[in-house]
Amino acid sequence: MISNVQPQLIWQNEPHKVQLLRQMRDEAKAICYRNINRHVSIQTIDGELHEGTIVKVDRDHLYLRVHSNQHRTRQYFDGGFIIPLVLFNLLTISLLY
Repeated sequence: MISNVQPQLIWQNEPHKVQLLRQMRDEAKAICYRNINRHVSIQTIDGELHEGTIVKVDRDHLYLRVHSNQHRTRQYFDGGFIIPLVLFNLLTISLLY
């Protein structure tokens, strides 16, 4: 049964901020895509640090293969744990040689 109750909007992002978020996401996606299969260090805007290899990038996420057992709650594939990171949560990406 479908309810006739109208949802009450409690928050909506401002249009200029939405556009900025899209630009940031698209820039991060392009940089990550160009660096697939590269070993990187990533810091999120919340201060989390991750080190691993970029294995995939899609519209909203970077997929990082990490070889650390500290990510045991993540999905295990091909010799490492794959963790998804949301593109607009990224603060820095550094290449590790």
